[in-house]
Amino acid sequence: DMYVSWTDGASYGVDQLDYSNKYASAYIEFPVVVSDPDEFTAYKRYVVSYASLPASTSFTFKYKANYAASFTTIASSQVKDDTKSSNYYAEEEVDARAFELRIEFTVSGNNAPECDLFTIHTQENG
Repeated sequence: DMYVSWTDGASYGVDQLDYSNKYASAYIEFPVVVSDPDEFTAYKRYVVSYASLPASTSFTFKYKANYAASFTTIASSQVKDDTKSSNYYAEEEVDARAFELRIEFTVSGNNAPECDLFTIHTQENG
């Protein structure tokens, strides 16, 4: 069994996942990354490696730079599905001292993507 914690305004809880009914608004928010507080880092590519990606399912990539109040959505034109390597990725350069990534899951009926690994590619900007 797998359990997930959630918050919605002042409400919060922990629920057991129901494998027969996928949650339509699932997402993962990663902790804020501060690679070097004295330097900007160029965050460039965000990758979800998946085990399966059923028809009509996908991922949406969002980020916050430098503790922004809200997430910025990476345009769908910047998102690709490399079916040969089973990688769904977005490419958008974000220069930041602090960076936070959010990946939202698009489900279809009771079908949902199955993920193996998440990676963020960077380049130091001295």
